[in-house]
Amino acid sequence: MVNRAGHWNKIYAKRQPGEVSWFQPHLEKSLSLINAARLPSDARIIDVGGGASTLASDLLSLGFSDITVLDVSSEGLCRAKSEMGEEAGRVKWIEDDVLLAELPLDHYGLWHDRAVFHFLMAEEEQAAYMKKMAGSLKSGGIFIIGGFALDGPSQCSGLPAARHCGASIGRLLGASFATLQEAFETHCTPSGSQQRFFFCSFRKK
Repeated sequence: MVNRAGHWNKIYAKRQPGEVSWFQPHLEKSLSLINAARLPSDARIIDVGGGASTLASDLLSLGFSDITVLDVSSEGLCRAKSEMGEEAGRVKWIEDDVLLAELPLDHYGLWHDRAVFHFLMAEEEQAAYMKKMAGSLKSGGIFIIGGFALDGPSQCSGLPAARHCGASIGRLLGASFATLQEAFETHCTPSGSQQRFFFCSFRKK
């Protein structure tokens, strides 16, 4: 089994946040799906695998007040806090593997994941993730996921990556979730290569 913390700490130690392949100045597709959910400003939001992304800062700018960022990499979280400065004190930070983290039940109004789930290759890990997410999400809560599309890359940052679409995620979720939106994006990495991503939002019934 991959030492996820060690792997991602090495990646962040070698590169600045703007140099990693998944970097975007702003997660426009995620923000669009979050805005479409029309959540109240006090909705509890968790960004899984948030690392050094700008999403937490952008959510604060949009008026959201209860934001949690979970990431397995201490290096990634340190970078995010450093970039946010004093605003970092307004965010809850959890350093843990999402599969192992003890998260509150029936708690979050929105669970966001851009490019964490697609690193879970084993069926048992995928099932464990979905169980963790569904248990932590409130009834009526929103699950937003993004990752490599069916025509996207088969690996990222030295690790194999599973490719998905809204239908494949929906099958993993089962009947307790309703599909809201699906969208696609061609992401241009800092090195200039292109990666095809899917994004999908679901509502817990």
